Order: sequence, then C-alpha cells, then structure tokens
Amino acid sequence: ADYLVRPLRGHDAPPIGDGAAAVVLAAGDTARRLCTRPAWIRGIDHRVEPHALGVRDLTDSPSTRLAAERAGAFDAPVDTAELHAPFTSQEVVLRKALRLGDDVTVN
Repeated sequence: ADYLVRPLRGHDAPPIGDGAAAVVLAAGDTARRLCTRPAWIRGIDHRVEPHALGVRDLTDSPSTRLAAERAGAFDAPVDTAELHAPFTSQEVVLRKALRLGDDVTVN
C-alpha cells in the first residue's frame, strides 16, 4: 500500500471512522443462563504508558507486562488474545510484552 506517513503504509493503520464496543457483564448463574459458553474474567488490571515523545522506549510496553502479571495472565497458557493494536507495530510490541508465541491466535 502507499505510505500514509513513513514508515506506515495503508495496511499498517486502522480504518478511519467512528467505532464503539460494548461488553455485557453478568454474574455466574446469569451468565450460564444467557449463553452456553460464557467467558470468565479471571483477573483484570489497567495501566497506561507515558504519551510524551522521548519519554519511553517505543519497542517495549512495561505497563502491558505489569497489567498482565497483576491480572494473572502468566499463570496459565493462552491460546487466544484480543488485543487493541490498531497499528501493526503495536501488535509486535504487545505480543512481546504478553509473551505470546506464534501459536497464540490474535484477533
């Protein structure tokens, strides 16, 4: 694809547009009643990286690694991961921080 801004090409960036997401949370009994295979949240943590240019290493995401540790993501094998990585370079950084091998399916 053509360059949007070097080094990013059209296929490296997300589509431009408005979007939204929703998550329905339900307690165990209700979740089982609403669907046959509910997903269980086993841990949660939230972190952010500094946004100012030059303040951090753009090839690493220590906040992602720390959030994963605190949420218990390294306590069991992972077969699928849903990442918010709108740019292809971000997927590489997040896979490394989360220790996701090539055998892990990523959205």
